[in-house]
Amino acid sequence: MTGNRLLDALAGHFAGGGAFFTACGLLLAAVGLRLAAGFVRGESAGRRAERLSHVGALLAVLGTVVLCFSADPLPRWWYGFVFCATAWWAFASRPTWPAGWRYGSAATLAALLLWGVGWELTWRLGPTIPPVAERELVVVGDSLTAGVGGEAARWPDLLERTHNLPVVVRAVPGATVADPLAGSGWDVPETGGVLLLELGGNDMLGGTNLGAFRSDLRTLLERLKRKTAARGGTVVAVGLPLPPFHGAYGRAQRAACQQADVPLIPRHVLADVLFAPHATTDGLHLSPTGHDAMAAAMWDVVGEALPQASGGREPSEGLEAGEDTAG
Repeated sequence: MTGNRLLDALAGHFAGGGAFFTACGLLLAAVGLRLAAGFVRGESAGRRAERLSHVGALLAVLGTVVLCFSADPLPRWWYGFVFCATAWWAFASRPTWPAGWRYGSAATLAALLLWGVGWELTWRLGPTIPPVAERELVVVGDSLTAGVGGEAARWPDLLERTHNLPVVVRAVPGATVADPLAGSGWDVPETGGVLLLELGGNDMLGGTNLGAFRSDLRTLLERLKRKTAARGGTVVAVGLPLPPFHGAYGRAQRAACQQADVPLIPRHVLADVLFAPHATTDGLHLSPTGHDAMAAAMWDVVGEALPQASGGREPSEGLEAGEDTAG
């Protein structure tokens, strides 16, 4: 996004959720070093224990900073417990303190961190998308799907050509989650294939009220599910890459998808596309390279759920109007 590969890789590491695991790893390493300092024996034990303790403290500070910027959408109460446990451990884990305090604080912090890592892995590994009845993809999205500047080959077009896949696109640059609910111009068809929802980025960047975002997203997902229910299709949502301090939008997206029982693609999938070299034209919109990467990423997610292609090419509905609205 910046043109600098190192900075882009670092930004993608945070936006895609990798920084959360880095932060937990640093804090767990700090716990281990402080515990090791208490077992040091020998003539130079005091100095070695002090060095281990200081390195552990440095890693703990670094891990806490990375955790604050990771924007991971775990519950707020988890963060509260972790920060309190980290403060307790920072005082109680020094080699001069009683063993009960050192072990107790270390065990508490380590258990919270491992619990958080386990929880987050359930979201990062991605959902299982059930097989659908029809070989069709319907995409509801914003400028990442619609493109800007009249690209010759958007990622849905690439999927249509390379995988003999009928694709219907309903996407408008600048669209928010609330726009399809209004109905005007959003003629989303019923489908027995996969209906992919790629919306929410403009809500996050535009500061849409969190309560309204969560409520509108749940309502939209439920309406879209009705578009697939009778024909054996399914709805899948694309997870939002999260900049620092925007984790609340990720929590809202997860909550809405859980309430509507809709699979959510992990946020690192889209982040890996956006922050790849030469993937965007202006930091937000896909370049031809980005459209290629997006097509590959979305096919990896939904391809196995679709029936095998028939011998002849199935007609695509393209962007034809006249279908039912999302409302």
